[in-house]
Amino acid sequence: MAISNNPYGIHSESHWDPKTRIDLDGRSASDSRVPDSIMHLLEQTRGWVLFFSLLGFLLTALFAFVSAFMIFGGFLSTTSGTGFFFSSAAYVLAAIVFAIPSHFLWQLSYWIERASLQPTWRELEEVVRAQRLFWQVSGILAAFLIALILCLAACAAFVL
Repeated sequence: MAISNNPYGIHSESHWDPKTRIDLDGRSASDSRVPDSIMHLLEQTRGWVLFFSLLGFLLTALFAFVSAFMIFGGFLSTTSGTGFFFSSAAYVLAAIVFAIPSHFLWQLSYWIERASLQPTWRELEEVVRAQRLFWQVSGILAAFLIALILCLAACAAFVL
């Protein structure tokens, strides 16, 4: 196999057999050690993952607090509370939208930390699985929000 200049490609010094999940030295792939360069990159990434996870949880708490305040204000209002109800429902939806990806980022941060303590391929596989779940959930939420925005725009166009 020729050595390519692609840093993400398979190099000639690779001893990995993808069919058997055993490297050519006879060790199980899940028990062999992940290279330090990969672990260093993951450890650098963990800080940002944790930061955005905590930021998402903070925004979740903020939206939940504003929603609770609006619901309580709607009950105390002598005028119609319908506006407060729909506005607070939007804040509850926003809190949910921030909470779900934040939870999956928190899990990703956990698996990165665990992989840095025990750098095996099995732990790295869990990191990649957690990352895949985060992006899968984020994509589903994005599609849901786009559909919601289009429906609201269609309703607004129909009413006007």
